[in-house]
Amino acid sequence: MTDILDLFPQYAEELKLLRKTAREFAQRNFSPELAREYERKEEFPWDLYKKAGELGLLAPSIPTEYGGGGFTTYLADMVVTEELVRAEQPLARQ
Repeated sequence: MTDILDLFPQYAEELKLLRKTAREFAQRNFSPELAREYERKEEFPWDLYKKAGELGLLAPSIPTEYGGGGFTTYLADMVVTEELVRAEQPLARQ
């Protein structure tokens, strides 16, 4: 099976690293129990939001001088969204 990022060789290396970062972040920080807890409390997961921002996962294709991740393609947004939603949909869409 071909990785879709291989279709964009000029971005593949940096996007695969971004994918790995997003996947590891989600695996370490997201869980169904945590999603239920935030929903029960009717709270937004600000702590996770801040951590994601520190890793450049909130706006990966926005230049770093404006607080983004600095990636040069909007494919970065797709890669991050895919990994976060894959891990735990309720937390990823908060």
